[in-house]
Amino acid sequence: MSKPAVRGAVFLDRDGTIIDDVHYIAKPELVVLRPGAGEAIATLNRARIPVIVVTNQSGIARGLVSEADKVRALHSVDVPAIRGSVLAWALAWFVLGYVLYATVYGALGSLGSRVEDAQAVAGPVMIVMALAYFASFTTIGQPGSDFARAISYFPLTAPMAMPGRIAMGAAAWWEPVLAAMITLAATAGLVQLAGRVYTRAILHSGPALSLRDIWRDKPR
Repeated sequence: MSKPAVRGAVFLDRDGTIIDDVHYIAKPELVVLRPGAGEAIATLNRARIPVIVVTNQSGIARGLVSEADKVRALHSVDVPAIRGSVLAWALAWFVLGYVLYATVYGALGSLGSRVEDAQAVAGPVMIVMALAYFASFTTIGQPGSDFARAISYFPLTAPMAMPGRIAMGAAAWWEPVLAAMITLAATAGLVQLAGRVYTRAILHSGPALSLRDIWRDKPR
């Protein structure tokens, strides 16, 4: 008869290990995650390793903090402390994504001479954005997978995929830098394409142009 597999677990002290040690916590603003604690616990969770928190609340026994205040302070914290670098990268990727998709919308929108044409040519971009969002959302559970890495480098999906990997601690310091350079290069190429599209389409009237028409010497 085979022996059952032994399943390991990780026991973590709360104060000074997971959150800052402030002795007696009675207010929600005193609960602050220590740097790297959230990423470490998330890594253990992804590896299916149980994480058990061990803590001794002597303040309750001493009458310095009531049990109700302690529970209220811990349960009222909905969002953990976020590192400044994560917020900075999130803002940077928002700007990069906005500029990238605005350039695409501007280029495709100039293909049509009517409002109806602009809506028609911009439709595929909305589909791409929706697919990029859902693809990025599916990688939250496995931010270190090959698929997650691939879409965090691809310009159309990087603005949505890379911030999540950074927040989960799954991206090395050079990965968002490289992805940002690729996205900037793609944006620069799209700006050149958008200029060509706009130049060819600005004097056009009649049916909406196609991208094939744009590359011809004279638009139809």
